[in-house]
Amino acid sequence: MQKNDLRAHYSVDTMSHLIYVIRVTGRQLKELREQLDWTQERLAKELDVDRRTVIRWEKEEVKIAKPEEMALKSIKKRWT
Repeated sequence: MQKNDLRAHYSVDTMSHLIYVIRVTGRQLKELREQLDWTQERLAKELDVDRRTVIRWEKEEVKIAKPEEMALKSIKKRWT
């Protein structure tokens, strides 16, 4: 995966026909935020979450929820 690439990546298991989605990592989130020259506070405001949530995501203490992940992809499209 290329640096700052937040597109969904899919892998198909041909034996069970399951599709696995690789999620946005904390490192990718931080790279995007820095690329946009945004503070954690700004990103939190854009996603309507607490700044501490952004910190936890970047440290990979908690997973990024699907709605926020979709919003991140939208932000990347709009601002980069």
